[in-house]
Amino acid sequence: MQNERGEVRISSLITVLILVAAGLAAWNVIPVYYANYSFSDTMVELARRPKYNNSDAEIMRQLEKKARELKLEDYINVRTCKIQTMDFRRKITCEYDRVEQVIPGWNRTFQFRNEADQPLL
Repeated sequence: MQNERGEVRISSLITVLILVAAGLAAWNVIPVYYANYSFSDTMVELARRPKYNNSDAEIMRQLEKKARELKLEDYINVRTCKIQTMDFRRKITCEYDRVEQVIPGWNRTFQFRNEADQPLL
């Protein structure tokens, strides 16, 4: 027991720092992708709604409502989304960029382009 000196090897310290940074990055990035996936899923649902009961303006209101729920209202609005309703289908396209901090001192711009092209039910 007298040979133990309590020193930390530098490689162990670096490994711990890398693991902490990876965990922090995942903590910050996963919600960005989850919000985008949830919003994309809502786009598909809204694209399938009948055109006679759901105008393009109503669809846009529903998109904005979902964006507020997911805290995406700074990124998704009338300028970033296009809705095209045709006789038998509806196409919704939303493009937006989102800047988030991955780890302290490193920000990344996430670029999303979601498209839902569905037949009308």
